[in-house]
Amino acid sequence: MGLKVLLVGPYPMEDGKVIGGVESVVSTLAPALAAQEDIAQVTVLHFRRGLSSPHKKAISDKLQVWHLPAQNLAVLTRTIRDVRTARRIARELQPDVVHGQGADRHGYMAARISPASVVTIHGLWHVEARMTARGRPQRLLRAWLIENMVRAVLGRARVVISISDYDLSMLRRMIRGRTISICNPVPDMYFANYRPETESTRILFGGLVIPRKNLEGLFRAFAMAQKAIPAAHLVVAGATPDPSYLQLVTELARSLHVEDKITFTGLLSSAQLIDEMRACRVVVLFSHQETSPTILGQALAMGRPVVSSRVGGVDEMIIDGETGYVIEPGDESALSERLITLLHSPELCASMGERGHAFARSRYEPSIVARQTVEAYRLAMGMAAGEKA
Repeated sequence: MGLKVLLVGPYPMEDGKVIGGVESVVSTLAPALAAQEDIAQVTVLHFRRGLSSPHKKAISDKLQVWHLPAQNLAVLTRTIRDVRTARRIARELQPDVVHGQGADRHGYMAARISPASVVTIHGLWHVEARMTARGRPQRLLRAWLIENMVRAVLGRARVVISISDYDLSMLRRMIRGRTISICNPVPDMYFANYRPETESTRILFGGLVIPRKNLEGLFRAFAMAQKAIPAAHLVVAGATPDPSYLQLVTELARSLHVEDKITFTGLLSSAQLIDEMRACRVVVLFSHQETSPTILGQALAMGRPVVSSRVGGVDEMIIDGETGYVIEPGDESALSERLITLLHSPELCASMGERGHAFARSRYEPSIVARQTVEAYRLAMGMAAGEKA
């Protein structure tokens, strides 16, 4: 008899409209799990703020998604109401394992409602909260509460899945259960659109337009590269949740005289993002902090070389000089030079793209990730059964 799995994490409300890396992971992993022969049923619980009423949707005969209203002030209240809701649904469905996506409220719910709990680390939530709180005393309490929640999640989960050696090294002391390393999956559609050759001079940034992504540094580096290659064009693809930051970088583009060379697309559907990636020469990321950015795996799958700052687990995703370039955080001159190199050489881009695609296939294909995840489930179930005995 197959396993029944309860996944707790974000899932797209609209088909093809994916917001953020974790939502991309869940919407890729869930159907890949459902396709496994030893899985009987996968149910996703997506607690969404602003939703007025529950909504249940059958994706396939083995996959269903429940969109549920989420309580506000989740960090302060430890999601008490949402835990009760998730526990009630778990009693009804009787899952063999509960898998929380992130050491946040999703992981907290998973760890609270099942003895066989698995949590995947998606980012260092508490580290980012501390960074945000610098110079803002009113945010210190929130940062403290977030760190307490992360400790509670990692101290309770039976199995913790790390998506990079970096996140594991940062969190190892908080983890009380077993750890296993599994990469995030990349949707099959990116592999299917593998095209290593292109004559384009377009550069693509994909991600949220927020301070952590350091678009100011990216824009300054792009302005230097654009002077050397006047045809260069930068596409910024992603949601803009921080209007003040969007205004800041828009004004910066104007002051650098590259506003007509930068296009903001806003949030794109998966199909639209693929179109943008097919139209670009290189994908760029210049963040201050990351773990394992989804956009990098997607770019490699499609045969696009990547230039990224050396933060978090980026070193584990890009083979410097072979599948792209890794530069030191904040080194705008180095970023500009690498962009110029790639824009000048389609042959180099094509060879890097071929190597990147092969690398991505070996690590990020959904079926591979799903099989590894099932093994993590069996480990958690075995640990829970052993404790009962």
